Amino acid sequence: MIVKDKFNLLKDVSNTLDLSQHEINSISIKKGNYRAFHSGKMERNITHPGADFIFRKVWEGQEGKPLFAFVLKPDYISPVSYNKPTEQIVINISYFGTDNIGTTNPDARNLYACEVYGYTFYSLITNQLQIKDNISKPVIDFIYSLVFRVFGKKYALQGSFSGEIPKLKFLIACYVLKSFFGFPQDNHLYMMASKAATFDYRDLDISLSDYDFSKLDVLIKSLSDFKAMPGFNKTQFTNGIMLTCGNEFLLGLEDLSRFLSLMQILTIRGSNIIKSKVPDFNKEAFKSLVSATKRLYDE
Repeated sequence: MIVKDKFNLLKDVSNTLDLSQHEINSISIKKGNYRAFHSGKMERNITHPGADFIFRKVWEGQEGKPLFAFVLKPDYISPVSYNKPTEQIVINISYFGTDNIGTTNPDARNLYACEVYGYTFYSLITNQLQIKDNISKPVIDFIYSLVFRVFGKKYALQGSFSGEIPKLKFLIACYVLKSFFGFPQDNHLYMMASKAATFDYRDLDISLSDYDFSKLDVLIKSLSDFKAMPGFNKTQFTNGIMLTCGNEFLLGLEDLSRFLSLMQILTIRGSNIIKSKVPDFNKEAFKSLVSATKRLYDE
């Protein structure tokens, strides 16, 4: 599994943080862990199986030190990150347009969703939870279904251009295998992608080696260049994903650890960090993706 340092579409935005203890202290909310713990405990509609486990981690921390840091960082785009120097999960309360943790703002279900998001993200990037390469199939299937459902009508993939569907899935598979799982971009990767998409890449008249499939913007360009979705561009992709899924989901399409973490929070009723209809794009793949991290919360 590859953990990205920076996001490709969101230039110069870091995936994880590199703040000293002093810097964390300077932006932390006073009694943040106490406030977050009681916010969750007072919300009776949180029925996620990991609730008691997460609340304990928020309150007690891990190995005698706080595991969660509730901070105000308005210059950071996400509500969740991991701070390497202090080995802490960072929950960015500024994301919710407030400067404190109150009884109603942020909504306790969204705050809890961020805690689950953060703990899953932390467990994946620190290798406390390891993901096998066979999870690549439901990742490919889900992202393909998402792209098809969001953009398929505009690009006639459900009509006159339906013959381009295997090519679309093949290119997405190339991206997932290289960008998320770190496979070298060679004939073996192309054969794996071909199998996932039922597509013979040898029929292509453009060289695949000219495209670095570790980058999301290159995938988007390839969809246009290979005429799977002619004229498709970054602006269309970004706007379509944010409108349909929510802003945070765009980050998940660049980093596998975030992608899987976001799948987990979609099981929390009442949270709207990611739009609730997202699992409907491919329910079977969604179940497999949730199962990949579910064991974290089976205690």
